[in-house]
Amino acid sequence: MRDKPYDLLIIGGGSAGLTAANFAVKLGARVAILENNKIGGDCTWTGCIPSKTLLKAAQVAHTMRTADQFGLEAASPAVDLASIMKHVRSVVDDIYQEESPDVLRSRGIDVFLGETHFIDSHTLSVGNEIVEGKHIIIATGARIFVPKIWGIEDVRYDTYETIWDLEQLPERLLVLGAGMVGCELGQAFQRLGSKVTLIEARECILPKIDRQAAQTMEDIFAAEGIRLFQSTAIDRAWRDEGGIHLKSGKQEFTGDVLLLATGRQPNSSGLGLENAGVSYDASGIHIDKNLRTTQNHIFAAGDCTNSPQFTHVAGWQGFIAVRNALLPGNDKNDLKALPWTIFTDPQVAQIGLNVQESHARYGETPCPQLGR
Repeated sequence: MRDKPYDLLIIGGGSAGLTAANFAVKLGARVAILENNKIGGDCTWTGCIPSKTLLKAAQVAHTMRTADQFGLEAASPAVDLASIMKHVRSVVDDIYQEESPDVLRSRGIDVFLGETHFIDSHTLSVGNEIVEGKHIIIATGARIFVPKIWGIEDVRYDTYETIWDLEQLPERLLVLGAGMVGCELGQAFQRLGSKVTLIEARECILPKIDRQAAQTMEDIFAAEGIRLFQSTAIDRAWRDEGGIHLKSGKQEFTGDVLLLATGRQPNSSGLGLENAGVSYDASGIHIDKNLRTTQNHIFAAGDCTNSPQFTHVAGWQGFIAVRNALLPGNDKNDLKALPWTIFTDPQVAQIGLNVQESHARYGETPCPQLGR
């Protein structure tokens, strides 16, 4: 047991945790981050940084092939996926150098690496250490959601966490899930030279965006050669010498690599939250409008809550959680005017409600300011 409690313990060293720690130490607080994997979280290692680097490489390849539309001579680049992934890892490493444990410690932030569990509402074990905190922020992020498909456990599949280990471009790539991750990576691999099949159980791709924007992206994907199947729920998966097979009713899809892009679920189990009296369920850790959990001194921020899973939301919530924990007054977790972007090409951006959400909430009411 450390002889002096920390002003703030932060469980998780991803976007929410890093923002929280850097803000708290500027307030003069004694701060520690408790991380069971690698500092940086999904954004650094498996999300924003590697995906945007890969998307850029794919965009360059696509621009070279279609340069004739700009009056330039088109060219067909030789795509070496191993070389591209080496570049991706170098960019990730450059970012990590700015947030490594040594860098954080130089800023006055203690870092403990290891499995973390609550002993009680103020005390945690992390590795072989016992630490105590006056206030605690849980920022443990989320992990891949694997759907219940017969045989899926016997099929070697990739996720947004493992796709970066590929060294050879798959000739046929199956992408299960046409949300943000599935559409971004599906388009990228199609542009790099894979034959991509994009499969979505719901009736439309990118269900969070405006329907006109979604239709535009469907048209662009079709023009680029992506095979798109919607309202297609997969009920069986298997692998044989012909590749990976997915079956939906009488329809069958075959590929060399399967990317599961079926969403993420909060990392809220396995922390011993019961020992701390913190309430949670499958949707995440329960928080109020000020990011407090069912314990007043314990807050939660980012993807481990039932919040929109964006890096900037996690960082902002980490900031708000520190502000409410260590300073007078309370700021609200107000996400009504949330901006976000999908990094397909073209990119799709939105702030607040889309048309469908607005109609569902307020009805198709005429706008008096416009006289109709």
